[in-house]
Amino acid sequence: MICSTAKSASRFPLIFALIVASSLSLSACSKKDQNPGESLIHTLPVQHDGRVKPFSAYAGKTVRLVTSKSRFEKQSPTDLMLTLLSDPALLRSKKWIRVDYHPLKSSLSLPVEDKYFSFDQIQPKIQSLTALASSAKQKRDADERPDKIEQKAELVLSRTAAVYSLLNQTSMATVPQNNQTWRPVTADHPINAAYRKLLTAWKSGNRQDVMAAAKQWHQLSNSSVDSAQIKKNKMEDMYLRYHPFQKAWILYLFSALLFLGSSKKIKFKLACLFLAGAFFFHLAGLGLRVYILGRPPVSNMYESMIFMGFILMFAGTIFSIIHRSRFLVQAGAIGAAAILIYADLLPIDGSLGTLVPVLRSNYWLTIHVLTIVASYGAYGLALVASHRHLWLDLKNTWSEAEKKKSGHLILRIIEVGTLLIAVG
Repeated sequence: MICSTAKSASRFPLIFALIVASSLSLSACSKKDQNPGESLIHTLPVQHDGRVKPFSAYAGKTVRLVTSKSRFEKQSPTDLMLTLLSDPALLRSKKWIRVDYHPLKSSLSLPVEDKYFSFDQIQPKIQSLTALASSAKQKRDADERPDKIEQKAELVLSRTAAVYSLLNQTSMATVPQNNQTWRPVTADHPINAAYRKLLTAWKSGNRQDVMAAAKQWHQLSNSSVDSAQIKKNKMEDMYLRYHPFQKAWILYLFSALLFLGSSKKIKFKLACLFLAGAFFFHLAGLGLRVYILGRPPVSNMYESMIFMGFILMFAGTIFSIIHRSRFLVQAGAIGAAAILIYADLLPIDGSLGTLVPVLRSNYWLTIHVLTIVASYGAYGLALVASHRHLWLDLKNTWSEAEKKKSGHLILRIIEVGTLLIAVG
């Protein structure tokens, strides 16, 4: 009885890993089998936040800002945005502006049991929100920390401003023709006519007219947008749909699980397969960001974390091959998974954005920032390996030779990190 239970427990990681692999495959297939017409709408070129991007990226960033969710009420950001933009009355009355801080809701006389509010509900409170935001600014100017209610008021004010820009149709611009200036969607312009036709068709539910308007928009835009930008829009839409870093951390996590006590050959091979898949998704995600934005992926906290995780895993693999030490691969998988999970959980912006002026130099980003962040990856690997070393030393379950080898490897990893940070 005990033997059979132990045997079942030993098979659990393998069975669970296979289930995860099947789920990822089904997810990928479902995305691949999406209606081809949806791609026409998703990749419509618009100008937003200082760059040309697909409509799906514009919709996704707006929905995340207003609701703090990637999807709202089980609707994709693109569908939700088109539904709201096509119906101004619904846009005003839709409860989708997130206000989740109870003291702020109480001070604004909003129902504390509700989490989302409409523009019509928030608009009468603008004066109170502005006063709190102004107080926060004054405190920052005086090198003081604003109160939490003031910080939350700033966030709600920015969310309300985003909805207001949707109402007055200034949140995005359409691609100009013949090198003209960017124009708001309210201007008299052939592309804007296609935009209005698209919204009318979307509101009526006529799918055929929606596709016709989207095709017309593409045809008018493609004469002004170069082919490289059109490809980038398609790649960005693919990046947003497939979530490569999410898939990477899931596979990293289960490869680490399978590496634990993987004396059986099948488990070790499956762990290596999961690790290769995770590394592929991680590398693909970084590659797409570099291709779309045309710069190294280290311009903000989110990008620095995902690049650090990549270097951590890469260093773990290289050290494992050179020194024939399996635990470094496992340490790399655990560290990379932890960093990517943390990047997903943190309230930081992971969208593809333009550079702040101080970083607008690929030379600076590549030579300095990229090298410095790479050193963090090496130090991260040393951190995970050091925790393992301390744990085994505490349990006293290894020989002096193993202990000496572990300490030697940790020292070598730290030396690599120090070299990188010195060069940077």
